[in-house]
Amino acid sequence: MMKLFENTDIFKELSSIEEMLGLKAQNALKISGKDKARPYIDLRDAQWSNSDTLRPMDVSKLSPSNFVIYRFGLFLSRLLKSRCDFPKVTVLLADSLPHNNYLKNAYRHSYHYEDDKEILFVRKERTESVGEFCVVVAHALSHIKIGDMRDDNHPFFLRHFYRALRVICTDMFFGRASHSPLANISLDAPTSNSWEYALSLGRSKSEQYNVVSGLVDLQVTEPSQLDFSPHELTARLDMASESNLKEELSTLINSGNTLSSTYLENKIEKLNNLPPGSVKPAHSKKINSYVEIMELQRERLGLQIDELSTEILDNARKTNDVSQSLSVGDSDVRTTRLNNLSSTRQYLSDKIELLNKERTKKTAREGEQEA
Repeated sequence: MMKLFENTDIFKELSSIEEMLGLKAQNALKISGKDKARPYIDLRDAQWSNSDTLRPMDVSKLSPSNFVIYRFGLFLSRLLKSRCDFPKVTVLLADSLPHNNYLKNAYRHSYHYEDDKEILFVRKERTESVGEFCVVVAHALSHIKIGDMRDDNHPFFLRHFYRALRVICTDMFFGRASHSPLANISLDAPTSNSWEYALSLGRSKSEQYNVVSGLVDLQVTEPSQLDFSPHELTARLDMASESNLKEELSTLINSGNTLSSTYLENKIEKLNNLPPGSVKPAHSKKINSYVEIMELQRERLGLQIDELSTEILDNARKTNDVSQSLSVGDSDVRTTRLNNLSSTRQYLSDKIELLNKERTKKTAREGEQEA
């Protein structure tokens, strides 16, 4: 009976379908890295292929959200240079990447490193996700650190990569910590009992949890692509502006109140075992009038304008250095870097213009108050 069934057309069709599904399953295992004969490759990375030429991208053409992610990647490279002693590398984006020999690199289609110029080119599509971009940058810098981009199984690469992840996670923790004096205490100090003291302030488990939640934001929110939407960014800027104004007014109003002006200083002295009076209040004089508030705000705006002007001068020096340092054959790289510097210079100029307008408004308001 079984032999009769095996000779039917439907059995042959089912057998061919089974064979086809088996081949697809084997290919899936190869891509996912379970096939030891083939090196692991990231799933998104497997969708791309490298070309014959490197085509750098002008970052000024990025969308606002992608530009924010790119800038955060630059911060990450500086962070890892400072904390992990990674080499100083210029991170740029590219529309296409050239062929390479990164055979056992999980992100071999996502970045390309120019060793002689110390430039890391990352595929522009990686800026669509801040998490992906951070992992790719950390992965590339770990390979650059050991001078070998080819093999993810290299023990020195794994050592530096996991160290970089540790630094990133530590920075993430303190990024979610509040800016209270207790939250600024180092967790790595073996002799410090300040965190134990903070927890002892709560007598019950619920009170201790409240203390911890006051030190670190433990609320988990669902990731959303709306985080960098124009509406969300505008709302955040308005909230930050309002928060700064409230903090400034609170400082001015409470500057004459002895209890409020010394409470935090006394707490910091006790938590750090410092002698009484060693920590001085941040403010030194009492503001008595609206005119003095406006004058103080104008002074602060002037200092901000001076700092931005200094950054513009530094930008001009970098522009001159780039124009003279790169050879004639590096026209694409030079154009990309010069465009990036130009975009930054325009951003600084716009910010100075806004600050000047704000300072002019405060001058006009002071005149109206005096009239």
